Amino acid sequence: MTTYEYAFEHPALNEMLDVLTLRQFFRETGATHFPEENERIVLDDVKLKKAALITSILSSSPNDEHRSKALAFAILAYLEKQTIQYAGFCYLVLSRIGNIYPTKHLVEILNADEDHFYVSYDEALNLELSMQRANALLKLPDDDVYLSEYQEQLWEHLISDEKTLAISGPTSSGKSYTIQSYIVSKCTSCEKYRAVYVVPTKALLFEVSSNLRQRLSTYDVTIKTGVGDISKSGAKEVLVLTPERCLRLLKEKESTDYRIDLLFFDEIQKMEDDERGVLFEYILNELLTQEEGAKVVVAGPYLKNLKRTLHQLSGLDSPVIESRLAPVYQIRSIFRVTANVRDRINIFLKSPSGKTLQTSVPVERAMYTSLVQHQKQTMAELVTIYGKDSTNVIYAPRRTTAEDYALEIAEKSALYGGITESREVLELIEYLSDEVHPNYSLIRCLKKGVAFHHGLIPELAKLEIEGLYKKGQLKNLACTSTLLEGVNLPADKIFIFRPLKNDSRTPLDNFEFGNLIGRAGRTSSKLNGSVYCIELSTETWASEKLDSDFSKEIIPATTRATTVHKIHLLSNLANSSAEMTNVPASVIYTIILLRHKAVRSSAELRTYLQTKALNAGEVDTITRGIQGSLQRLSIPQDILKQNPTIDPLLQNRLYERMRSQPSSEWLIDKHPLGKEGKDDRAAKFTDKSFYFQFEEIAQRLNEIFNIEGAISRSHADGAASILQVVRYAVPWIQQRTLRHLIDKDLAGKSQDSEHVDRVIRGVIMHVNNNVQFELVKYFKLWSDILTTLLTDAEREQWSFYLSVDEMLEMGACTPAALNMIRDGISRSAAIEAARFIPKGLEGDLASWVVKNKLSSLSAITRRHLQNQGY
Repeated sequence: MTTYEYAFEHPALNEMLDVLTLRQFFRETGATHFPEENERIVLDDVKLKKAALITSILSSSPNDEHRSKALAFAILAYLEKQTIQYAGFCYLVLSRIGNIYPTKHLVEILNADEDHFYVSYDEALNLELSMQRANALLKLPDDDVYLSEYQEQLWEHLISDEKTLAISGPTSSGKSYTIQSYIVSKCTSCEKYRAVYVVPTKALLFEVSSNLRQRLSTYDVTIKTGVGDISKSGAKEVLVLTPERCLRLLKEKESTDYRIDLLFFDEIQKMEDDERGVLFEYILNELLTQEEGAKVVVAGPYLKNLKRTLHQLSGLDSPVIESRLAPVYQIRSIFRVTANVRDRINIFLKSPSGKTLQTSVPVERAMYTSLVQHQKQTMAELVTIYGKDSTNVIYAPRRTTAEDYALEIAEKSALYGGITESREVLELIEYLSDEVHPNYSLIRCLKKGVAFHHGLIPELAKLEIEGLYKKGQLKNLACTSTLLEGVNLPADKIFIFRPLKNDSRTPLDNFEFGNLIGRAGRTSSKLNGSVYCIELSTETWASEKLDSDFSKEIIPATTRATTVHKIHLLSNLANSSAEMTNVPASVIYTIILLRHKAVRSSAELRTYLQTKALNAGEVDTITRGIQGSLQRLSIPQDILKQNPTIDPLLQNRLYERMRSQPSSEWLIDKHPLGKEGKDDRAAKFTDKSFYFQFEEIAQRLNEIFNIEGAISRSHADGAASILQVVRYAVPWIQQRTLRHLIDKDLAGKSQDSEHVDRVIRGVIMHVNNNVQFELVKYFKLWSDILTTLLTDAEREQWSFYLSVDEMLEMGACTPAALNMIRDGISRSAAIEAARFIPKGLEGDLASWVVKNKLSSLSAITRRHLQNQGY
C-alpha cells in the first residue's frame, strides 16, 4: 500500500469526513437534529487537525479519486471553521490538487481582486504555493485568470501544433471557458482568424456569442450566430452556429474562399440524437473535408473512449484530455419520506468517506400521504423550508410540472412576505404582459422571486430569467431537462423528486443525471453545492443514482441503427422515408445519410459502413440495397449535398415535379408585408397573396414529404395539419408578436390562467418545432431547387423571395431585423430595434442602435443588447 493509499483509507480522515458532512447538512438546511444525534455530530478539534495533516499528504496524489477526497475535506473543514487557519489549509489543498480558481472565495486570507494574501506560510510552503500560483496564471487580453491543472493541460494542447483535440470533463470543469479564452487569444494576436463554434441548441447560441462579444468588445472581431454573405466577412470572425445553420455556411463556402482556422464542436454527445445527431455527424465530416488545415476540437461531459468514438465518426486520431475531478464539493442527500412516520424525514447522506450516513430531521406532520397525493404542494413546502437561504433549481420531468412547482413555491413565498421586486424583474413582467399575455402564470411567479424554465418559454424571456437567476434576483427556478442542454445555470441546491424526462415517460440515464446534478455548485460563486433527492420509501431510487458511474461512451444514432436496430435497417433499404412506418427514427435518418454517401461514391459508402459493427456480407447487402434505391435520380448532386437530412428519393420527386412546370408556378413573388395578390385559395397560384402562395407551396411539400407525419412522429405534443402550421408560420415571417398568435388562438375562449398557459405552450411549440425546424428544412430544399432552375438574372431578381427558409427560421423578413438576428440578437428585440434603423444602413446595426437610439428602446430590449455585448 502506497502512502497515498494509506492516507486515503485512514480511519481518522474518514471519521472526520462523516462528522463534517453531518454538521454541514444541518447547518445549510437550518434543520434541528434529534437529541440522539448529539454524540455523532460532536467535533473533536484534535481529531480534525490530525485529519487535516493526513489530507495535506493526500492532496499531492496524482489520483483523481484521492484528490477528490482531499478537496471534500478541505472545503468541509473550511465551511465548518471559517478561520484564517482553515482558510490557509483549504488554499494549500486546492493549490496542490491544481484547483486555484475557487480559492478566491477564501476571503479570510486572500483579496482575489488585488491578488493579495493576508497570511504567510513557512518558507518552503511559500515557495511551493507561489510557484503553483505562477504556473496556473494565464494572462489574457481581457483578463488574468488562474487555470486548474486540467485547464492548463487543455491550454497547452490548444496552443500546440496539434490539429485535433478531444476533451471530456465534469459539467463545471471550465472546458468552454478555456476554449473561449483560446479564441479570444487568437483573435487578438492574429491579423486574420476565423473560428466556427458549433453548439447543439439555440439556447447556447446566445450564451456563447454574448460571452465572446463581451470579451472581444474592444477589438475588431465580428461575432455572428447566423450566416449571411460570407464574401463580405472581415479578417477576424467567430461564427456560433447550430448544425442546422452550418448548412448555410457549407452552401456559402462553395462560392467563396472562406478559410476556417478553428472548428469547435461542443456537447458532442448530442450525436446520439436521431435526426439532429445524424446531422451533427454529417456537419462534422463535411467541415473536416473542406477545412483540412483547421484545428478541430470536440468536447463533452463525462465521456469515455472519446478517442475511439472520434476515430469512428471521422477517421481522426486525437489526443484526449479528460478529468473526473469536480472543482467544487457537493453534499448529496436523500430525503426519504416513509409511510406511517409522522414526526421525521429520514435522511441519507453520501459522505466522502464512502459511507452512507443515516440521520433524520423533524417535521410537524406526516409527509408521505401529502407527497403522494399533493406532490407539487409538498415539494414547494420542502423547497421553502430547506432552500430558504439559497438559490435553488427544482427539477421537473414535465413542463406543466415545472410551472406548477413554480406557482406553488410562489404561493409559499407569499406567506412569508415574498421577495422585493427588483426593477429588472418588473421590466420583465411588463414585457411578458405585452409580448405574451397579462394572464401568463410566469408573471405571478416572477412577482415572488420565482420562475420556471423550459423549452416553451419565449426566447427573450428565457434569457432574462437566466440572467436574473444568476444575479440572485430570482431565488427559485423550476426547470425541465432543458437544464441538460449546456446552459450555464449554477445553483446552490438542486431538488429532484423523480428523475424522469420527456414528460415523465423516460428515466434520466446515469449520464444525464450526472450532468443534471453537476449544476449544483459552481466555482464562480461558491466552494460547494448541494443535491437533495426526494423519494418515497416505496419508490427508492436516489442511492443507486448517486452511486452510479456518470460517464458513458457516445453511441451515435448511426451506430445504434446499424446494431440495435439492424433488422429495421436491412428491411427498409429500398423504401423512401415517407414509406417507413413504425421504424425507429435513427434508422430512417441513417438510411438517408447512407443514400447521400452513395450518391457521392460507392467507395465512400462502403468505407463508412466498414467503420460500423457490420460483417462483410452485411456491408455488401446494405451497399447493394442503398445503391439500388438510387438508380433513377436526376436531381443535381449539389442540391442533395445541401439537404442531408431529407431523403434523396423524395428530393428527386420534388425536383422532377418542379422541373416539369414553369418556375412561376413555384416562385413566391409577393412580399410578406405587402397587400398585393388575392386572399383566395381558389385563385391561380400566380395571382395569390403571399399567405396563400406560401400555403400552397407548403401543401405541395407535404404531399411529397408527409410533413404532418414527421411532426406527429417527432414531437410528443401531438399532430398538426399543414394548414395549422402555415397559420403560425406566415405571421411569424411577418414579424408579428407572440401575443398576436396567442390572441388568435384565444379568441372567443376562456382567458383564465390555466387555459392561457396551455395556449402559450401550444403556440411556442408550433413555432419552435414545426415552423423553425420542420418547415425550414423543406422550404430550404424548395429554395435550393428553384435557385437551380432559374436563370442568373432571375436569381438576382428574386433573391429576396428565395430566402423564405431563413425568414422562417429567424422569424423576420426585413433586412435590418434579419441582420441583427444573425448577429446574435433575440427576435423580438431585433424587430423592435430595426424600426429605428435608416433604410440602406449596413454594417454593425446593433451597435448603431445602441449608440444612436438606445433611449428609444424598451427597457428589456436595452438590457438585452447590452447583455449581448453591444
